[in-house]
Amino acid sequence: RGRALAVRKDKGNCLACHAMPIPEAAPYGDVGPPLTHVAARLTEGELRLRVVDEKLVNPATIMPGFYRHPRHFNRVLPG
Repeated sequence: RGRALAVRKDKGNCLACHAMPIPEAAPYGDVGPPLTHVAARLTEGELRLRVVDEKLVNPATIMPGFYRHPRHFNRVLPG
């Protein structure tokens, strides 16, 4: 379900800015860092923080915050 969310333009739309190991979903954006093996690099909590408010980790980021509604803060779908 996480992969499906990442590629949907009306939901995650991660591919707009990030390369991901999803060949059938190419082309990818190159504004953000590649998300290959992101689950091995970040804990679920770290990933959640970066999606909701990356500016807390990297104040210079241009990535907008997603899913800021309090009811959805702890929802990170597995890849």
